[in-house]
Amino acid sequence: MDEVATIARKMKESRHPVLPVFYKVDPSDVTDITGSYTTTIDREHKGRSSYVEDKKRWMDALNVVADSAGHTSQTFK
Repeated sequence: MDEVATIARKMKESRHPVLPVFYKVDPSDVTDITGSYTTTIDREHKGRSSYVEDKKRWMDALNVVADSAGHTSQTFK
């Protein structure tokens, strides 16, 4: 998740195009704050002292990356 946040930050700062590929995941699944992706984040990271701030940063980053010109893996078969 930290890597996704770094990619999203670099996308904003440098305006370099990034083409995310979502393998076996629909991009809308990672932006749904009530979906299984958020449940996994909660389960894996809830004990961190910086959890609240990290989760917001990660969800913001996932939205930036998923809203860019992403493709699902089926596009590249």
